[in-house]
Amino acid sequence: MQFLFQTWHWAISGFLIALIMLTLNYFGNVFGMSSNLRSLCTIAGADKFADFFKFDWKSQRWNLWLVFGAMLGGFIAVHFMSDPSKFSKKLF
Repeated sequence: MQFLFQTWHWAISGFLIALIMLTLNYFGNVFGMSSNLRSLCTIAGADKFADFFKFDWKSQRWNLWLVFGAMLGGFIAVHFMSDPSKFSKKLF
């Protein structure tokens, strides 16, 4: 379990991200956090003002879950898996 709490080398994280990206592309899905902005704008009603946002956002639900999972993972990493003594107490 201690292995999960250590800092990982960038190549391991990069390899895992690339593996997920290639798997999603193989199955015909688009990988990227910025594609979620289009879905969120469509949900908010931007499709009434621009044709670019007129698409089936429900087919991109899996990508919205990806963003939610990234935010949840960041929260867990900061609050439960980090050592607070390594952060400076004074930001400014």
